[in-house]
Amino acid sequence: MNLKKGLEKELKITQNDLKGVYGFEITTTEACNFRCKYCFERNHLPEETLINSEILIKRINELLEDDWFKSQYCGIKLILWGGEPTMNMPLCKALMEEFMKDERICFFIYTNGSTIDELIPTLRNLKEQKFIKPKQSKITIQVSYDGNPIHDMNRIDCHGKPTSEICKKAIKKLHLYGIDYGLKATLPWDFFKYLDLIYEDFKSLHYLYGPKIKYSVTVDYYNVRFYEYKNIVEEGLIKIAQKEIEFFKEHKYYLTNIFKNNRSICATGKSMLVVNTNGDILNCHGSIYSKCVKDFTYSNIFNENFINKVREANALYINNYIEPKECEDCIATSCLRCNVKKYEESKKETHLEKWFDYPAQGELCDYYKLVGKISSAMSSIIGK
Repeated sequence: MNLKKGLEKELKITQNDLKGVYGFEITTTEACNFRCKYCFERNHLPEETLINSEILIKRINELLEDDWFKSQYCGIKLILWGGEPTMNMPLCKALMEEFMKDERICFFIYTNGSTIDELIPTLRNLKEQKFIKPKQSKITIQVSYDGNPIHDMNRIDCHGKPTSEICKKAIKKLHLYGIDYGLKATLPWDFFKYLDLIYEDFKSLHYLYGPKIKYSVTVDYYNVRFYEYKNIVEEGLIKIAQKEIEFFKEHKYYLTNIFKNNRSICATGKSMLVVNTNGDILNCHGSIYSKCVKDFTYSNIFNENFINKVREANALYINNYIEPKECEDCIATSCLRCNVKKYEESKKETHLEKWFDYPAQGELCDYYKLVGKISSAMSSIIGK
């Protein structure tokens, strides 16, 4: 008996457990009903959506039945992205209804929470359906909430009004109906001065709704200003590090993702794709607004050679991974490795060299090294 079969028998692992889930990301629309001040799409004028549910459903089914795909993946995660993806509600609902009972399909929706009332009936039906990997939900909602006081400073609607109550209403509804959800926050560099207050806001939500509420924060890696605000950033991190130590002692886990060990490699290019509103196929949604967008566009949803193009793109990044020496020896415990931004910043020559040039953003590297130092000190204090 070989090792693989032995593991399957001993742990009752199925073939599907050993296979991945492919990320199929769809830009349903570029329109949005919010005007978030830091959004990299804020100066972009929405274009006409050319893709439709029929062509998407056709391509998704072709992938599911393709021999190459079935050898690598057990299912697809349909990721709905925008703009605000639910501004194209007909397309969202058409996809959810079509694959409602298909155990090979699950859904993930990015949203600002403004349309949750209209979505709830469909979401409640979806959550009762099975997905091929039982530990993964059939439907997961990610609500964009930055935590106050900064949410209402930065995330405003098209009339300039604050939106935190809209988000909190969505959280309450999702919690009430038992729909899997999480929160995602953005923290501009100059707002690190509010970090301890933001932390307390998330902690209060955590105690109100339970462990689904975590402070999962992303810094602005497109316009890195760490050196400009280094003192403010360091002071903010140290303040919440002290809070995290106390939180960890009580709960045995952190409230934030800031100090967690996470240097995982992005799935971009390897096991996911994104379709933009023109039907173009790119590596990820970060590629869509990149100044190098032509370098990341490799097919179109209307191309009958679609699957071969996807397979070739996957193979390129999976078979040619480069781990820079600087990364191997780095003290950072957590690191955001956005391949698209590294590619833009890189001075290297070839496509793959630029794609995997993680040290290209030296300023961002220094931020993560600072976080690594604080994280190591926290671990010593906690005793792990």
